[in-house]
Amino acid sequence: DKMENERKPVNLEVIPYKDTGTFIMKAADEVSQLLDDHIVMAQAMSFSPFKKPFENRILTWESKLRMTQDVMEEWGICQRAWLYLEPIFSSEDINRQLPVESKRYQTMD
Repeated sequence: DKMENERKPVNLEVIPYKDTGTFIMKAADEVSQLLDDHIVMAQAMSFSPFKKPFENRILTWESKLRMTQDVMEEWGICQRAWLYLEPIFSSEDINRQLPVESKRYQTMD
């Protein structure tokens, strides 16, 4: 219950990026740190000899925490790539030089 209560007030902020109509994840260091701490605590509980009455709850919680961590990691990787490419493909000069690639980028955006 303690871990669930600690997570309730934590929000992942998603903010608009310039005037692109796209939203990006704001630096989530606090969220990532809390997530890491809770994963370690859930793992420690799963090794406890007294876990039997709570085993299903521990396993479910640990699974949810890992899934959240994986999603945030993949989102960050995708976002970093997008932030790198966005100014390149926003350039009219690049759009003229690489029309096929620019079209593909625009459909991905």
